Amino acid sequence: MKKRNAPRRLKRRGGLSYSSVSLIVIVVLALAAYERKPAAEAARTAPTAVQIVTEDEAVLVPVPVRPVARGERLQNVPFTMASWPRSRIDKGFVKNVALYRGSITATALPSEMPIPVAALSDSAMDSNAVVENIPQGMRAITVRVDEESAVEGWARSGSFVDVIVVRSDSSENGALQSKVIAENVRILSAGRSADPLTAGSSAPKAPRTVTLLVTQEDALRIKTGANIGRLTFSLRGAHDQLPTDILVVEQDQLINRKPAKSFAAYQGTAKGPDGKVYYLLDNARWVEQN
Repeated sequence: MKKRNAPRRLKRRGGLSYSSVSLIVIVVLALAAYERKPAAEAARTAPTAVQIVTEDEAVLVPVPVRPVARGERLQNVPFTMASWPRSRIDKGFVKNVALYRGSITATALPSEMPIPVAALSDSAMDSNAVVENIPQGMRAITVRVDEESAVEGWARSGSFVDVIVVRSDSSENGALQSKVIAENVRILSAGRSADPLTAGSSAPKAPRTVTLLVTQEDALRIKTGANIGRLTFSLRGAHDQLPTDILVVEQDQLINRKPAKSFAAYQGTAKGPDGKVYYLLDNARWVEQN
């Protein structure tokens, strides 16, 4: 019986096989790619250079500490000094508030921001004669008038009037009633004109509207009266500041010839430091006695 020949074994010929070499090459390339990836990512994410503003490149400029409304004078606005880059501040911005204290803002301005010179006006043209004559706490309102209510046009800018409302009262028969609802009220403008009448001039054409200077309470009284009745004026003399003695006249008083009731709402009198006598009305205001 013949013996089977054993299978031949492949002999290594002093080196690595082809598959082993390929595997080594793949591993080396992978390692090289892995090392290059962080470097590329680092290059992409590296921060850009930031320009640092040094102290010698900053200047102190005045800025308002609160928002500034259109039409305000800078002398009424509180300021503080703020550091600002010199490159952003040129001659177009206010650097010395003292030079612009009398100026008026032509537009609303934010707080803590430099003020552009172009946003200021040297005159009151951006305001107007009516606004300039409204004291703090007072209001200006406009009402419609005609020749009768405006006293043929004599009730003009600078005049003082008492405001009267004529209406039906709350009784069942709806009797007419005339009542003074605001006293010694100054007219700021008439027919959109703030110019007063000069001495010796004739009465111009009666205006269609007049603007009155009043307290907030009188503003509410007059606007309410205009919607419940008809408003009319009684013109005061140039120096007459006495309180009105008769405030209300009823229809019944006219028909039955009853005397009108005097206004006796004086809560007191006092002599002021100027030596003049004043009446206390409504427990709220003093009226000079001429």
